[in-house]
Amino acid sequence: MTQSAIDTDEVSGTVPEGEPEGDRTRYVRTFVLLFSSACLIWVLRPLIANGRELAASVEGGHLLGRTAAGALAYAALSVLNALAWWWLAGLYGCRPTLRRGYEVFARSQVAKYLPGNIFHYVSRQLLGRRAGLSHTALVASSILEMASMLTAAAALILLASGTTYLPDHDHHLVWLASTGGILVLVFGWRVMDTGLRRFGPTAPWFQGLPRLRFGDAARLFGPTLVFHISFAVGVGGILWALVSVIAPETAQPSFLRVVGIFPLAWMAGTVTLGAPAGVGVREAVLTWQLGTLLTPAQAAATALALRLVTLSGDLLTALAGWLQAPRPPVSGPAS
Repeated sequence: MTQSAIDTDEVSGTVPEGEPEGDRTRYVRTFVLLFSSACLIWVLRPLIANGRELAASVEGGHLLGRTAAGALAYAALSVLNALAWWWLAGLYGCRPTLRRGYEVFARSQVAKYLPGNIFHYVSRQLLGRRAGLSHTALVASSILEMASMLTAAAALILLASGTTYLPDHDHHLVWLASTGGILVLVFGWRVMDTGLRRFGPTAPWFQGLPRLRFGDAARLFGPTLVFHISFAVGVGGILWALVSVIAPETAQPSFLRVVGIFPLAWMAGTVTLGAPAGVGVREAVLTWQLGTLLTPAQAAATALALRLVTLSGDLLTALAGWLQAPRPPVSGPAS
């Protein structure tokens, strides 16, 4: 490359041909890794400073029991997310059997702990193809699943925040706003449907999608919101159960307030692409939010306990999915 060409590249801001495009991705991954690590260190600081006092005030056996029970409950609640994905996978007429759909969803869950925070979707594509689903249905269902989960989280955050900080006579406004947000997404399916089609020229997977009728939105997309809201409330209940063990009896926060904290932390961890399962980021948001209700050490301990719950629950879910996987027939001895 000549000097004039190099100068032109520097002025225009373009990347020289000799510079690999993967460098930018590597820089982003390094930044996300450092950011997640910094968040995790920030969470651990109050535990390191006040760990002995916290251990003396918490019944270790009770906390361990709540954590184990929470892992089992989380694995059971994951069935709701599996049902939501299974339902969305059939939007384009190729829904698998319920057992096979659960197997695909459950086995893919552990892949989100790989660096990148997207490999559970990649794993779902591969396993879904083996189950006979098309790439189009799998990609569309993953996009719609994320939209549904974010909407469910936003509705719960709005509801919990409003009922916590607004006067009692204004609570109906929060319920109306939450319900309105859900209805906007459900009946805004036409916008999403059109948006998916605009990928057609650049993404062959979206070509040839059948156009859904307006009335299909509530029938097809509505149930997933019920599943995802129920899941978020259930995990919020697990978080509240952990808080009730770690926090003193004189400082027990309200159930609804704690339930509204989990969706916020989940959203922060999910949108941080690159952080495996949002590790570090989710704990930092939980510690920050719970810090308004508990001491810093109590908040950090609760956040880490919930991570242990979700990690164990995901492992149990993946094990259940593996047990549901079809096995090749065992051939008999040759005659």
